Amino acid sequence: MALRDILLGMLARPASGYDLKRQFNQSLRHFWAAELAQIYPTLQRLERDGLLEVSVEPSPQGPERKVYRRRKPGSKQVRQWLAQGPEFRRDRISYLAQVYFLHELDDRSDQREFLVELRDRIAEQLGELRDVERHWRENDPRYPDELPDEDFFPQLTLQLGLERLAASLHWCEQSIVRLDRRS
Repeated sequence: MALRDILLGMLARPASGYDLKRQFNQSLRHFWAAELAQIYPTLQRLERDGLLEVSVEPSPQGPERKVYRRRKPGSKQVRQWLAQGPEFRRDRISYLAQVYFLHELDDRSDQREFLVELRDRIAEQLGELRDVERHWRENDPRYPDELPDEDFFPQLTLQLGLERLAASLHWCEQSIVRLDRRS
């Protein structure tokens, strides 16, 4: 999976680069991160490859904006990507690499402080996703199983994000307890 596949999927409806970044922040951030510095060059390559088209349109706030639209070859590319079946890659979880080497910190309190900070960050992320879920549940009576397909499948990714973060939080709490027993 590459950013280009995700952007093509997101462009089922026309959007500006800024709109796409906002959509990443609101919907996809629990499993994929992208910055504008990555998004715009990828959009340019997709346009050059004939998978999308761009038009300049007036903006309700400020200067004109570029709006990207997926072309038929782009839609075909999305379907081909999905038809390949699920992609599995090893996740790179940076904090686990750090935990692996925590023994390099000689002071037990520094080791514990690292795990406490990790727990707090995970709890914060989990809280953010729970807020998304709560807002969705409160504002759409079809939530979760009667949502239209274009919302149902994103909700499935939200559910996995919630479950993974909850499991990570539990692991973190247990790790702190186990470390405390070693002191």
